[in-house]
Amino acid sequence: MQKGFTLIELLVTITLVAIMAVLAMPSFSSMVTNNRMAAVSNDFVSSLHLARTEAVKRGEDVIICAAKDDLTGCKETADADSNWSDGWVITVWDPPPSPAIPEIPAVGLIPAVPAVPATSGIRSVIHSHEALGGDELYDVTDTVGTNVKGQITFNHYGFSPASARTVRLCDPSDDAKNARGIIITTSGRIILASDTDTTPDHIRNDGDSNNLSCTSP
Repeated sequence: MQKGFTLIELLVTITLVAIMAVLAMPSFSSMVTNNRMAAVSNDFVSSLHLARTEAVKRGEDVIICAAKDDLTGCKETADADSNWSDGWVITVWDPPPSPAIPEIPAVGLIPAVPAVPATSGIRSVIHSHEALGGDELYDVTDTVGTNVKGQITFNHYGFSPASARTVRLCDPSDDAKNARGIIITTSGRIILASDTDTTPDHIRNDGDSNNLSCTSP
């Protein structure tokens, strides 16, 4: 005689599996969100390190900035606001700007050298990161005072004297406890924000030791 599940036993089993699945969903969703947050944070940090390295290697200012929609350059300053969620690019001078050179008059048999006008130079993109796409609710923004938002400049020493800030990353929940921060110091150091409060509150702190917030910067 074959043995099997009765209808009641089968229904109980299905009910228990359903309950376990419902209980597991929040944890799974949280894991996916945390992994996505970590991936975006790591991508941004990698781009910052690349920009700093290129500045030192080239001996010139290198800019990482919030990108135009087509990733061909920086957003206009007036439009850049503070949001990097539409993607970012690294730009360098190619060719660099040059000053005007006045005419050199003829001397004896040496002919005159005509004047050379100044050139403004062209900034070329050497690296780009696409927009967050389907994760448009993930918010990557600057928290700076009077510095130019949406643009970070590293000089030929690798310093960032005019671009110190914290770039924050918030998930769709806008829960400050989930917020991540990347701190850029005036010396060009790139630091992952952590909870530095004397009494930990599980909220990471920005470069000024304030709690990160997912409200407007």
